[in-house]
Amino acid sequence: MSVTVEKGIPIPNFRTAPRQGKYPWRTMEVGDSFYVENTTSERFGPQAREAGIRTGRSFTIRKFENGVRVWRTA
Repeated sequence: MSVTVEKGIPIPNFRTAPRQGKYPWRTMEVGDSFYVENTTSERFGPQAREAGIRTGRSFTIRKFENGVRVWRTA
């Protein structure tokens, strides 16, 4: 296998645009919610807590049918 060395290719700046995640943490307004199928609050709770820390917002999770529903509370 041969690897080609290339010159003059700029490094992309990943900070120019916010990363689009799987869940809409940053676009939610207070009272908005979304549903996640086939998971439990025990499995999804840490993601919501981490999203709250990263965004400075508050989220709550409740069991809902065959998954969980996440609300933005503040």
